[in-house]
Amino acid sequence: VIAALCSCFAPDVQQTYHQTILPALMAMLEPSCHGRLRTRAAKCIVDFTAECDDDEAEMLSNYSDAMVASLTALLTNGTVPQKKAAITTLASLAASLDERFVKYYAHLMPGLMSILQGEVTGGNGRDGAALAGRAMECVSCIADAVGAENFAADAPAVMEILMALHTRFSQGDEQNFNYLLQACSRICAAMGASFAPYLERLMPSILAYAELDPKLDMVSADSAGDDGDDEGEAAVMMIKGMGKMRVSINIKALEDKALGFSMMSAMAENLKELFLPYVRQCADLLVPCCTYKLSGDVREAAIEALPHVLACVREAVGKGQAGADMLQGLLAFAWPQLLQASLIEPDTETQHNILSAISDCIEACGAGCLDAAMQEQLCEILRPLVEDHVKGAGKEDEEDDDEDSDQESTMIKVVEVVSSGLKAGGAQMVPHVQEKLLPHFGQLLAANRSSDDKVAALNCLCEVVDHGGEAAWPLVSDIAAACLQ
Repeated sequence: VIAALCSCFAPDVQQTYHQTILPALMAMLEPSCHGRLRTRAAKCIVDFTAECDDDEAEMLSNYSDAMVASLTALLTNGTVPQKKAAITTLASLAASLDERFVKYYAHLMPGLMSILQGEVTGGNGRDGAALAGRAMECVSCIADAVGAENFAADAPAVMEILMALHTRFSQGDEQNFNYLLQACSRICAAMGASFAPYLERLMPSILAYAELDPKLDMVSADSAGDDGDDEGEAAVMMIKGMGKMRVSINIKALEDKALGFSMMSAMAENLKELFLPYVRQCADLLVPCCTYKLSGDVREAAIEALPHVLACVREAVGKGQAGADMLQGLLAFAWPQLLQASLIEPDTETQHNILSAISDCIEACGAGCLDAAMQEQLCEILRPLVEDHVKGAGKEDEEDDDEDSDQESTMIKVVEVVSSGLKAGGAQMVPHVQEKLLPHFGQLLAANRSSDDKVAALNCLCEVVDHGGEAAWPLVSDIAAACLQ
C-alpha cells in the first residue's frame, strides 16, 4: 500500500509524510526483521525515491547516511533476493540524490565492481548472474550521479569489465544484456567524449536492436493453441471477412527496438560529432519509425532521438568534419515523417513530445534551414491544433480541468514551435504565420478566454515581432493594441 501511495500521489506523499515513512522502512531493514520483510522494505524505498526530484533531494539527504549504511549491510550479509533489492535501492537513491551521492562513492564502488569482476571470471557461482545486471545498473546510476570528474579514475576499469560481459551476455543472457546496454547509456553521459572508443563494440548490438521488425501474427481463434510466444501479447477479436482471430505480437522485440533507439539518442547526445560515422545508418532506421504503428514507445524513442542526431551533424559541420548539405539533407529526409507523426499521434503527451522534437530539430539546424515549402507545411500542421483549442477548450467556464491543462500545454508547445520556425525562417516565415495561425491566436484574446489562453496568444505575437524582421513591422500596431487591451 505504501509503495502504491508513493507512486500514485508523488511528490505530495514524499514531501508530507517522509518523517513517518522513511524511518519505518529503514527500521525494517535491520537484521532482526524477517528476511522477506527486509526485501520488501528495500523495494518500497525504491518506490519512494523514484519519484523524488531536485525539490525532494535535500529532504532525502537527511536520511541517506542511515539508509546507505543499512543497504550496505544488507548487500554484504543478505540473501541473493535481499542483495538484489539493496543494489536496486542504492541505484534509485543515487539517481535521486545526484551530486549529493558523491560522499558514498568511494565506499560503494569497489564492492559493486567486485561483483561485476566476479561475474567476468565466474567466481560468483550460480548467483552471480542474478546480481550482475543490478550491479551494472547501480554502477551506471552512481556514475551518472557523481559526474565525470569523480568517475574518471574508475571509468576505464568499469568499461573493461562491461566490454568483457558484453561478449558473454550477447550470447544468450538477454535480460543482463539489456541491463548492460542501459548501463552503457548512463556511463556515456558521465564519460562524454571519452566513451567514443567503445562505440565500435556497442553499435552493432544497438543497430541490431533498432532493426528488429516484429510482425502481427493472426491465426484463427478456434485453431490457436495455448502454446503461444511467452514474450508476446495476444488478443482475440472479430475481423471483418475473417471471423474471430487471435492476434499476437512479440512485446519483448518491441521493447528492444525502443531500447535501440534510446541508445542511439544517448550516444548522439553525449558524443556529438564523434557519433558522425553512425548517423546515416541511424537516420535510416529512425525516420521511418516516427510513424510506427505497432508501438507508441518505439515512435516516441525514434522521434526523441532525431534532434540529437541532427545536433551531432551540426557539431561536425562546425568543426569542418561534414558539409552543410549533409545537415540540410538529413532534415529534409526527416521532415515529412515528423510532420506526419504530429498529425496522426493520438496520445496528447506524445503529441507534445513530437512538437518539442520538431522545435529542437529546427533549432539544431539553425537559421535558413526551412525553405518556403517547409515553413508553410509547419504552419499547416499547427493550425488544426490551435483551431481545436479555440473551439473546444480553454474557456473559463470549462469543467474538465484535466482536458484544459492538456490543451494549455499544447498551446505552449505550439508557441515554442512557432518561435523556432521564426528564428529559422525570419521574415519569410511571417506571412505563413499571419495567414494560418494569427487569426486563431487572436480569438484567444477574447474576454471570455482564460488567462493561459491570452498569455499563449501574446507570446506568439511577441515571437512574431522578435524574429519577424521587417515583415512584422506592419503588424506592430495591431500587436501592440492586443497587448494593451
